[in-house]
Amino acid sequence: MKTLMKKGGIGITVAELNGYLQAVRDMNDDHSGRRYWFWADMIHLKNDNVSKVINRYLKTSNVVIKEIDLKEELEIIEAHILDNYLQGTSDANNEKQCYVMRLHGWRIQEYIALMANYEEKNISRWATEVITEQNKLTTIFIKIKRNLIVMRFLTSR
Repeated sequence: MKTLMKKGGIGITVAELNGYLQAVRDMNDDHSGRRYWFWADMIHLKNDNVSKVINRYLKTSNVVIKEIDLKEELEIIEAHILDNYLQGTSDANNEKQCYVMRLHGWRIQEYIALMANYEEKNISRWATEVITEQNKLTTIFIKIKRNLIVMRFLTSR
C-alpha cells in the first residue's frame, strides 16, 4: 500500500480507509431498523487552529472536542464497528469470531499508522459526539503532519 502513496501524500490511504469502513459498516447494517454509516475524510491544514477547523468541518461550534489517546481511539472505533456485528448474530463466546471482530479495529488503526509512517510522536487525536433523537454521530480527528484525518460513525437510533 505504501508504494501507491506519493511522497508526502496520504490521500490514497484515506480513500482505502474509507472503503474499509464502508465494508465494516455492511457487517452491522441490517438495512431496516437501526442503520449505520461509517466513512473517512481528510482535511489539509494550513496554519489553521485545529479546533476551528473541526468546528468548521462539523458546521457547529456547539460541540465538545475531547482530546483522546490511542487506546480511547480503539475503544471508540470498536464500540461502533462491533455494535451490531453480523447483524447481531455474533457470538461473544466464540474465540475465533472474537479475534476476527477485534481485528477490524486493529486494521482501522493500521491505516492510521501507515499514514503516519508508524511515527507515534506528533500525532494528536480528538473525538466529538453529537446525539439527537434520531442519530448518534461520533467523529474522530487525527492530526498527522499537515493533515487532519477524519473518521465518522453515524448510527440511527
